[in-house]
Amino acid sequence: MTLLYPKIYPKRLHLELTSCCNYRCIICAHRYDNFLGENMSDAVKNTVINELIPHATQLELQGTGESLLYDGLCNIINAAKKYQCELIIITSASLLDKEKMLMLANAECQIIISMDSAIKSTYEKIRINGDFDSVCANIDYWKYVKNSLPSDNKSFLSINMVMCSLNYTELIEMIDFAIVNGAEYLFVTEIRPCAIDKSSWNSLNLQEIKKTDDFQKLIAEVKAYAQQKNFRLVFNFMTDIEKEYKRNICCSPWEHVFVFASGDVSVCCEVPMIFGNLNKSDFDSIWNGEKLNKFRASMAIGDYSDRCKTCCLPWGITMDS
Repeated sequence: MTLLYPKIYPKRLHLELTSCCNYRCIICAHRYDNFLGENMSDAVKNTVINELIPHATQLELQGTGESLLYDGLCNIINAAKKYQCELIIITSASLLDKEKMLMLANAECQIIISMDSAIKSTYEKIRINGDFDSVCANIDYWKYVKNSLPSDNKSFLSINMVMCSLNYTELIEMIDFAIVNGAEYLFVTEIRPCAIDKSSWNSLNLQEIKKTDDFQKLIAEVKAYAQQKNFRLVFNFMTDIEKEYKRNICCSPWEHVFVFASGDVSVCCEVPMIFGNLNKSDFDSIWNGEKLNKFRASMAIGDYSDRCKTCCLPWGITMDS
């Protein structure tokens, strides 16, 4: 069973540097509780920089908070750059000023803007505390930055949109916004129930809307429009139905680690299991610990968790690639 024994370090790191956020979006759990968030401790940050990043090929900065709020962001980015680790950041762009934009671009970062509407009134209805005009100004600066970079710089910008009942009719406008602002693609993710409270879910979800002919017609028109514009558009629809398995093994338990701002360690943003905490244990004891190896063993024999069975991630057991 050599499959159960991973390499010493994971190839892909997913870091939630902070769970603090300057927004209170209606599509996020932070809107519905009194959680103020927390920052990754210096001890965990140092473990990430000195032990994990040197062995990683990809680092994604994303979670329930805004990574640009984290004081130690420069240290993380410099480490990724030093070890030639592919860098990805998901941000609202509210704090993405010229200095930060240049810093990320020079690190050849993939900048993913989390933006749910290209229409001011809708945007500010969803993104409470958000300033649409300020965000647009920050994004607009990208065109200048991109043109100033060396031709071999791999940095690019894309947009992630959470689709709900308030904005699903605005997909064409979102495509046009992305094209005008030099985005490489638009990734549209359907709102998930885990993100919000029950009453808000009832008003924001698309479960009944998706069943209508009008919705299916709209999606077909949007896809055709993107194709006409030669623009890459990706949909990530939610399903509670167990999907057909495309592969027997997901690489995440062996190659991917998710470190939360609290120091908690998991192997995936979709799996609600914590295998240890870096404020209390060293990484090796977690990564090669009994709890995580038991999870790997279950994966190896096809005893998948419920979340794995409906996975929407490209490396999951339900996906081709």
